[in-house]
Amino acid sequence: MEDIRRRGSRLVLGETGIGKSSIFASLLRQPGESVLSVGLYLHQVSATLPRQGIMAGETSLLSLDLLTPCIFEAYWEKTIRSGRQRTRYLPQLRADRRWMELLRWFYRRYPPVHPAVDDYELMAWLRAPGQMEPLHARIPPLYALRELIRLITWKVPPELFFGARELLQPYTHVQVFLDGTEQLSPLAFERLIADAQRLYDLRPDHFEFKVFVDSAWKAQVARMEGVRQGRVNVVTLPPWSEPDLRALLRRRMLSFQPGATTRDSKNMPEYDLGHRLADSGSLRPEARDGLESLIVAGAQGIPLDALRLARCVVAACAGCCPAEFKFPLGVYDIKGLIDLYQTNAGLSRKEAMDLAS
Repeated sequence: MEDIRRRGSRLVLGETGIGKSSIFASLLRQPGESVLSVGLYLHQVSATLPRQGIMAGETSLLSLDLLTPCIFEAYWEKTIRSGRQRTRYLPQLRADRRWMELLRWFYRRYPPVHPAVDDYELMAWLRAPGQMEPLHARIPPLYALRELIRLITWKVPPELFFGARELLQPYTHVQVFLDGTEQLSPLAFERLIADAQRLYDLRPDHFEFKVFVDSAWKAQVARMEGVRQGRVNVVTLPPWSEPDLRALLRRRMLSFQPGATTRDSKNMPEYDLGHRLADSGSLRPEARDGLESLIVAGAQGIPLDALRLARCVVAACAGCCPAEFKFPLGVYDIKGLIDLYQTNAGLSRKEAMDLAS
């Protein structure tokens, strides 16, 4: 996470289920100081953006015509509509007429989802008709993005506040996080990579992007010009270690137990899933001590697979598959269940890789 958080654009590669979306959400919740973080997730934006055009490769979320309004929407919500941020920063920013005129231009050019704020004077300014516009109506997309970043990172000239102790600057740069790319078609992903390369080449000041990419698209990422030349950083998420997967399984199990005393993996009791199922009579004693090891090995470093395998075992021990598995289950049954899961999961991943290539 620290590597991804560093300044500069990044492509983040990881297997399905390794935790890309969790890192995406965590970084959005904990943005760096003076950073406007904009989160784009295909599930959330597909209702407002032309999904059909995206899937056909006609555009992508990193196209400037789509990216700029998304950034302004985030700025509007996190700064203008936020009572706390508005109270802290707007008194100084509103003293600069040039900033006010630029805000009004973007407000009219990219109307926000929630256009009203509890500020009569500000709303009157934004809605005032027939005013001189600071930017041309047909401004090229790149210049619109640069002007928006200038608006977001604006710092009021000191001469407007003679004697002020501190001149506040809400943000020093903008970073865009993009996730959900595993849903894209091959054409859509090719367009996304092309737009990422173009955006990187344009190098807008005070701007960076972090795109989370499934490893199924590894070949396409490797062909990206900036990646081949070593100019675009690629972060590859490593498989989880065996101790981490064991701690994950025990933490998940403890979270469902009433009166759980701790979620700290270092202080967790050794009473794991195998012992719990064996005590219930649904797992044979010889499978008790090795259950956790079998699940962890079957997950192959992927936390989502570890959790799903554990659920499969619990379901089988609960009698959900009476034709295939009869309890109490033994080691042979657990291995058969893991093989069945890996076969199905492996086929789906192979199909995704074939589709990508």
